[in-house]
Amino acid sequence: MKGYGGKLDIRPPYQREFIYDEPKQRSVMNTILKGFPLNVMYWVKTGEDTFEVLDGSKEF
Repeated sequence: MKGYGGKLDIRPPYQREFIYDEPKQRSVMNTILKGFPLNVMYWVKTGEDTFEVLDGSKEF
């Protein structure tokens, strides 16, 4: 899964799987739509203009 114009690998092999059930997914979307901040995501630079998510998945 890619983001940031194809420059960000959101699901590198070491990142754990998504564990959000449907109500939690809706809650995240409501948070975004209301303009509230989400959890911090740490990116690591993997090339000149590429990155991957080092940490950002939150377990509930």
